[in-house]
Amino acid sequence: MSSTTFQDFIDSMSIITGRIQVFNELPEDASFVFVAESYALHLRKIVEGLAFAALSAFEHTEGRLDHLHRKAPDALLRHLDKKGLLQLPRAYDIRQSDDRAYRAKLLPAPDRDLHVSDLYKVWDSASRVLHERHPERITKEALRETGAALRSDSARLRGWLWSHCVHFKGELFMVQMAKVNTDSFAASLKRPPGWSGD
Repeated sequence: MSSTTFQDFIDSMSIITGRIQVFNELPEDASFVFVAESYALHLRKIVEGLAFAALSAFEHTEGRLDHLHRKAPDALLRHLDKKGLLQLPRAYDIRQSDDRAYRAKLLPAPDRDLHVSDLYKVWDSASRVLHERHPERITKEALRETGAALRSDSARLRGWLWSHCVHFKGELFMVQMAKVNTDSFAASLKRPPGWSGD
């Protein structure tokens, strides 16, 4: 199989962007089981995309790890995390630079960052909805509560990923996910002379 390119990462983020947008277009009233199940499906697919993107990024330094491609996404996250190999995106905001030598500056937004434990919780919550054996027994009130929790998870994922930095092949890239009818972009970041930050 050919090496993953950065365009593959951009395409993956485009799919995640689309899932977040579709999620936001679903009915807000999750009192019907198929609405809650739709929420859960998209959340699981977002976590799945993040897990395999993390694996692809790691493979660029270590070579192909085909046996890991057969793992379930939650198991893959746990494996990479346990081995200290998991590097997740970090939320950043883009602002106009005060320094005329630079057009923009990036500000870390750690309050929006999610961690692997958060992704496990999203995966587990969504999985419980999708694997419910007797959805006909769930009350409308319980479905509304579940739906509100899943919408909260989606909002947290969106806040984390919408504007973030990610490492790829030893370089740092800024990724701005598209809003409706606008283009996404990714830019390689260069350190200014004398810069000593993270």
